[in-house]
Amino acid sequence: MARKKEQYANAENYLDASINDAHRCRQAVQRENEALRNQIAQLNQQAEQLHVAYQNGRATRQDLSAAANAINQRRADVQQKIQHVGEQIGIARHALGEADSEASSSQKKIAVMKSEIATLSAEKAKMQAQNQQLARISVRLGV
Repeated sequence: MARKKEQYANAENYLDASINDAHRCRQAVQRENEALRNQIAQLNQQAEQLHVAYQNGRATRQDLSAAANAINQRRADVQQKIQHVGEQIGIARHALGEADSEASSSQKKIAVMKSEIATLSAEKAKMQAQNQQLARISVRLGV
């Protein structure tokens, strides 16, 4: 993080770049959360259909296991993204701390960064909750 700050002429430029990074990250996480929300709805429906098919003898344990494994792979992917978002929040907080210690930093930009951090943190929480929903779907596929 310290090396990144050295790339900029002053703390204000570093804050601007950090705000832009946080904004791009937030947008990506929001898109991922929307896609994940839609995928969870589909997976819920598919899991229910597969479970009924299994009860009626039209699906095997292997079918259930394959579906659960695919969901668990998606969960692992989401967990990596959650970790990345956490790292980005840490970087943004570091930049905010640097800006807070600089008298020349614009209060408006500091407020924008605080807002980005808060929104990014909320999106991370949504992603964590959705990852738990994936876990519940996977458990339902257990026989």
